[in-house]
Amino acid sequence: GYKADQVEHRNLLLCLMMTSSDLSDQTKSFEGTRKIADLIYTEFFSQGDL
Repeated sequence: GYKADQVEHRNLLLCLMMTSSDLSDQTKSFEGTRKIADLIYTEFFSQGDL
């Protein structure tokens, strides 16, 4: 089972949460997804990442 005091368990949980967040984007409306993508790209450009 999951043990919060083990670093490896916490890291695996964080990876699972990130993957779930990435995949959940597919369940949202196109309009909502587009707005989020625009905000992300704006942030990336302002930081010089793209």
